Amino acid sequence: MVHPPPLPEGWAPWFWRQHVVVAAALVVARGSEPWPGSRRREALHALLFGATDWTTTAAIAACGELQRREQEPRAEIREWYDRLLARPLTPIHFMCVEEPLVECMLQLEGLSEEQRAALRERRRQNQ
Repeated sequence: MVHPPPLPEGWAPWFWRQHVVVAAALVVARGSEPWPGSRRREALHALLFGATDWTTTAAIAACGELQRREQEPRAEIREWYDRLLARPLTPIHFMCVEEPLVECMLQLEGLSEEQRAALRERRRQNQ
């Protein structure tokens, strides 16, 4: 994430960097070690709750993919998502957390219809 590959010709630097950051987070989430106490768990947690920027967005997407693939981290990822959703809304939080988080949460299994409706309403209010 810190030292991305060289910028391909024809790509805007910010577009390329965002793609690299998301790809790196997906690689971190793909680890084969058990979830509790794992380095991937620690890394994703640090990305979610560290500085709010593109790395946060990338970790949200990676956790979304992880909870679709693996049963074990689902409850904890849901808890993390809820904590992020409860944070005060600032411009950077809106861009890097709120929008991608609501979309990822709508993909979660096990949400009640009330929870889905609340997320859809939140999305509507943010447009």
